[in-house]
Amino acid sequence: ISSLRDRITTLNSRPALDPIRIGLFGSSGAGKSTVLNTILGKHFFLPVSGMHTCTSCQVHVSVCKSRYYEAKIFLLSHEEWKEEVKNLLMLVESRHKNDETDNDLEHAIKALKAIYGEGAEEKSYEDLMKTVPEVTIPPSRVITLKKTEAQDLASELDPYIRNQDGVVNSSPQREQMQLWPLIKQVQVTLPPSDLVPEGVIFVDIPGTGDANKKRDEMWKESILQCTSIWIVADVERAIGARAHEIMVQEAINACQVGKCSDITFVVTKMDKIEVEEYVRNHQGAMGNITQHTAILETKRDLKIRKTRALKEKMMLRLPSDAEVLQKQDMVFTVSAKEYWNFTVLTREETEIPKLRDHIRKLYLDMKRNQLHDYLQEILGVFSLVQAYHSTQLSQDPPMRQEELQSCLSGKIEALKAVTTLCFSQMDGLLLKGVQSARNTHKRNIEKILM
Repeated sequence: ISSLRDRITTLNSRPALDPIRIGLFGSSGAGKSTVLNTILGKHFFLPVSGMHTCTSCQVHVSVCKSRYYEAKIFLLSHEEWKEEVKNLLMLVESRHKNDETDNDLEHAIKALKAIYGEGAEEKSYEDLMKTVPEVTIPPSRVITLKKTEAQDLASELDPYIRNQDGVVNSSPQREQMQLWPLIKQVQVTLPPSDLVPEGVIFVDIPGTGDANKKRDEMWKESILQCTSIWIVADVERAIGARAHEIMVQEAINACQVGKCSDITFVVTKMDKIEVEEYVRNHQGAMGNITQHTAILETKRDLKIRKTRALKEKMMLRLPSDAEVLQKQDMVFTVSAKEYWNFTVLTREETEIPKLRDHIRKLYLDMKRNQLHDYLQEILGVFSLVQAYHSTQLSQDPPMRQEELQSCLSGKIEALKAVTTLCFSQMDGLLLKGVQSARNTHKRNIEKILM
């Protein structure tokens, strides 16, 4: 009875349908935020790459039933920040042992200066803990923004999540910009949309593959929580980039030990394909080819090459019947710029609508699987209830525990006897084979010596 009660309580307490997490992984400037903005139907919402600008922290985006655009900015707790300061100071101290300046060291110095001001990198941990931060840190460690218009939220959210590259200026948003080392995660929710189903969470990971240990650890940890992994690459770096190879291997690992059941490769900025470059790389191409044809041909070639490469890598480590290997569309070649301008490509040819359809299909397939598992659990509970009632209503006396134990022990002993017999027969054949091999080897040696 207690076991049955526990299973029913577990069913009641957990949500029937867990959210689907789609992780966007790629190097800085690959176009992750731009693609996400376009899928959401927003021209500019999350900050996109440009001079000194890209997403600096992990951003979760989803739709909900609220009519507001809302963002919750979660900061590191006091204890987490103390640990972070220790790690940053360890990096700073390493410069005295090594004259080289790397990205991690620069990041550490900028982070300390942003919170504690100029000269912070020269202070000890004890001194920094006594220093009053130059920014106001809310006691709750959460900053909530709520607006009725997307653009209003984007403008207010921008200084928190845009990577300012450590620059501190005199703008009115100076304090928000300085908070970046403390920001752990940002959760953005949008009103209901026909473009993206409720229950899908996009996870925009900053600078995957960048030379920064903290970011490297962040994306490798996050990838295990994603149900779908998108590897996003600029068309000019889509083939042969070392960072992408690492991401693919980590994505396959997530299929083995994480929650992932879908790997998608998204090639961005297809509008960058120029006729001259296409003709130069394709000897048989005609000189009068149009940019439209050059882009479509490049899209076709990329799909074939990347799909083949992805499948070959996955088949080396995953079973042939793995769900991820059954997908028809693994590679999407998109252009967010052309989706809004459509000067060369139609909206369908940009593949943004196709990518949205991919999300809907992924959503329906995963929800169907989750619902099936949930119903199976419910049926299991009903079967236990039925078995319990049958036992209670039966006229026969219930079997005592001692009898069950005796029966089970007898079966185990019988199994042991059969197993021992099988292995003894195998051992006999193996020993016979070894002896035969020895005799043959001995005769051959004798023939050679004689």
